[in-house]
Amino acid sequence: DRLLEVNGVEMTGKTQSEVVSLLHNIPSGGVARLLISRQETEEEIQHRASEESLLLLPWKQREILTLDIPVHDTEKAGLGISVKGKTTSSSGNGTSDLGIFIKSVLHGGAASRDGRLCTNDQLLHVNGVSLQGRSNTEAMEGLRRAVHQEGPKPGHITLTVARKM
Repeated sequence: DRLLEVNGVEMTGKTQSEVVSLLHNIPSGGVARLLISRQETEEEIQHRASEESLLLLPWKQREILTLDIPVHDTEKAGLGISVKGKTTSSSGNGTSDLGIFIKSVLHGGAASRDGRLCTNDQLLHVNGVSLQGRSNTEAMEGLRRAVHQEGPKPGHITLTVARKM
């Protein structure tokens, strides 16, 4: 596991002693909000994604794909996707978040060169970080963080997506 944040403070670039000091400064009996990245094997990600998708996706026929997309450090376009959060309205309950979906694949980015991501694919995991069970706002923030951290395969961003068949 990788500690990303403690009570909203990013841990990237902090030494172990700085992190320990920050944790020690939390009052006894106080609450610490931790954001942790768990590196999972591709098999674990696939299994969990399949289980989660049965509960959260309304589509009857879908496939779950895990894609390792090569990204070069020098790339200005990065992954090269635009995303959107989809919602549904439920009677009397306002709206419910349905997840984060690919709005478009931008020409010149890593995803465009790779050629496997499609418009309307739902992002389930990014570099082992689940986007499921979160509000769209939380999932978008998780996506931003996950894209900038080392994934299971160096030099790649690992995406697990659900796609309508």
